[in-house]
Amino acid sequence: MGAGPAGLLCGNILAKEGMKVALLEKQPAAGGNLQCFSLHGNLFDTGIHYVGGALPGQPLHRYMNYFGFAPSDYFLPMDPEGFDHIHIGDHEFRLAVGFDQFTKQLARSFPKAEKILCHYTRRLQEIATAFPLYNLQELSGDHEEAFLSQGAATYYQQLAGNIRSPGTDVSLASVLAGNNFLYAGDHHTPLHVAGLINHSFITGACRINGGSSTLAERLTEGYLSKGGTLLTRFEVAEIRPFKEGFSITSASGSCVRSGKVIAAIHPATALSMLPADMGRPVWRNRLSTLQNTIGAFTLFLTLKRDAISYLNHNIYYHADGNVWDESRKTGAEWPAMFMLSTGKDPLAPDHSATVTLLTYMDWKEVDRWKNTFSGNRGEAYKNFKEMRAVLLLDKAEQVLPGLKRAIEKMEIATPLTWRDFTGSPEGSMYGIKKDFHNPVTSRVLPHTKIPGFYFTGQNINLHGLLGVTISAVMTSGAILGMESLLNKIRNAAEN
Repeated sequence: MGAGPAGLLCGNILAKEGMKVALLEKQPAAGGNLQCFSLHGNLFDTGIHYVGGALPGQPLHRYMNYFGFAPSDYFLPMDPEGFDHIHIGDHEFRLAVGFDQFTKQLARSFPKAEKILCHYTRRLQEIATAFPLYNLQELSGDHEEAFLSQGAATYYQQLAGNIRSPGTDVSLASVLAGNNFLYAGDHHTPLHVAGLINHSFITGACRINGGSSTLAERLTEGYLSKGGTLLTRFEVAEIRPFKEGFSITSASGSCVRSGKVIAAIHPATALSMLPADMGRPVWRNRLSTLQNTIGAFTLFLTLKRDAISYLNHNIYYHADGNVWDESRKTGAEWPAMFMLSTGKDPLAPDHSATVTLLTYMDWKEVDRWKNTFSGNRGEAYKNFKEMRAVLLLDKAEQVLPGLKRAIEKMEIATPLTWRDFTGSPEGSMYGIKKDFHNPVTSRVLPHTKIPGFYFTGQNINLHGLLGVTISAVMTSGAILGMESLLNKIRNAAEN
């Protein structure tokens, strides 16, 4: 259920290994957040603007070899001297690709911090080693447990909170966590989430060639070529037990029967489709009440020709160094941060055709419109969006002068938009929030308490393309046998 990245990847694996598979997708096409959409003649990535671990020899690159295509044709390296530019107030810092270059680049701004930066990169490598599937190793032992109960914010503060860039009040700790929008970082975020995501981008930050939909199309073609069935506009309404498996009924009354079901959607949404007596009440209640990560407010900007140079990096802006508290800022303090990403003009590659701006937005801001259809939310909702867009653009103009007058067209998305498209409760960006205070309670496994029913996707592992790839392997391995599957993936990666 769900033909987003995790569903597509699971479908590819299971079909490749000889199982009969059907992907059920409520949208007109597969891909989910890998899809691009067209506005005013320009393509925009829906949710995956860049990927980590994607250079040769790195985890995502190695996994993708298994799916039968050359990853290097799809992944384009970002600026190695600074794939992310971190702006804190009026000061700019760059995060470089490769641990040595990463250290040298930041040491220019923090000359007394080289040893601490070396310690930090070693720590990232320790975290990566502790999570076997990140490195295509079989799950064994409990090496990762040490990182599940550590808080990321506390770690960064203890590591580098006292180190300031000369002539500024900017701490190294704030810069190291300056792209924590990638995981909606707050005071609950476990160290392993921040560590694995940062490790992946430092080792291999790339954009997807031609936009993320090229990868969605390739995975869809690969899945269908292996005999898989894709049923689009199939919005699952109900799941019932049937003989030794399940009967899955769509909102329009279509029915599919299967011995196993994988929910590549939010666990709470999946459980709401099942009879109340399936699964223990305590287990169901826990999954249904877990807190979700915050949603996003997004501007999709079509630009005038040759107005803004193409940036082969992203910009993360923070009004101040309190990077762990920004998701809670409202009122006059909003937006406290933003991420800015440009899209290349195919007719003028040195310039940008598009800009995407993202920042946090609490569901409470849009809750009053939650029961209305997207096209019927009225003038109040339209005015709300436009007022917030002005505030966000005013902040972005400080970092990218000339942006406002370069805008040709603008589309606005709120957490309501993301909820309607992805089905994620309250438009959550990254699904269930991982919490180092309660690492076991906030953890979701691929196996469930219902025989033959499984979870996959960002809610059981990390988010992002690498995270959901690993989750797809976890779920498929639970069905096929993990060691056998990993051997095949490793052999494909080596060949």
